[in-house]
Amino acid sequence: MPDTTDMPDTNNMDTDNLSSSDMSPPENNVEVVLETPMQLEVTVEQPALPPPAPQEESETEQAQKTLNTLELIPEIADQLNQDNSQYDLHVQLISLLQQADLADQLEMARENMHDIYPLTENMWLDWINDARKEAQTEQGEERLRQIYGEAEKDYFSIAIWKSYIDFILEKFHSQIGTDGKEQPSMDDVAELIDSTREDLLRAVRACNYHVLQSHEIWNPYIDFELEILERYPSPDGFAKVKQLFLERLDALHIACEETFNKYSTFISTYDNANYENSLVEANKIYAKTKEAAEARDYYEQQLVCEPNPFRFPKISSWTHPRSHRIRFAERNWIFPRCILSIY
Repeated sequence: MPDTTDMPDTNNMDTDNLSSSDMSPPENNVEVVLETPMQLEVTVEQPALPPPAPQEESETEQAQKTLNTLELIPEIADQLNQDNSQYDLHVQLISLLQQADLADQLEMARENMHDIYPLTENMWLDWINDARKEAQTEQGEERLRQIYGEAEKDYFSIAIWKSYIDFILEKFHSQIGTDGKEQPSMDDVAELIDSTREDLLRAVRACNYHVLQSHEIWNPYIDFELEILERYPSPDGFAKVKQLFLERLDALHIACEETFNKYSTFISTYDNANYENSLVEANKIYAKTKEAAEARDYYEQQLVCEPNPFRFPKISSWTHPRSHRIRFAERNWIFPRCILSIY
């Protein structure tokens, strides 16, 4: 047993005599420092307020605006009396007269400008729309037809021809009679159908060679013929409409697929027993037209998108379904389109 008499008595050890180094922690110990909790700032975005609604003009402001317009009209008219070749003044005068709602003076201003310059498409449409308001009378209709004729002479416009088509069909439906209204006699109906058909065909012939947009004129026309067939069905009427579809499928137009689908619906409605044979016959025509239309579409897009007319692809290279060259009449019709695309 070891002798413990020489061992120090730790219980009686004087701790006051211990140095601070004896009490310090080991060098490898990690000192832990507790930080105060992080303060998170949360920003709540306020929903964006809608922009303030535009304030309507007060009666005073409107009156002042009208007064300013009326003061400008005689000033511009005097300038035109001195020199009526100033295009911008004609346009400005017409615009001011429209704002002032001076119909008689507006009519005269339009006529004066048209004596010197061709009007723009929008100016023609404005004039036409004003004239259509008075077209319920015989004199008003005659004047409207004169304006359409003058617009046609200025240059070609699908939009103006569409307006003409709308006018003709609106007149037809107002006179043909509907349920609840007095029906015209059959003689009157036949005369109305013939005159309407001739008016519509005038537009169809004018737009026939517009490969990209002619369907906008032809479709309302064929819908008219389908309506007549539905109202007064007959074998001759069916044969007539079928021939119109086949002739249209043979004409080069970008929307030929739409025409073929309309023809399919027509046959299934009126001659479903011979549907397959009729579609096979039509498809032989449609396939050639579709192939040519796909090739032609590139050039049509160039005509629409190319800002420089001198960079148009050579027109002689544009294909046609039969001869792979454009017909002479179609070529003559394309040149004005190229020129008009500049303006």
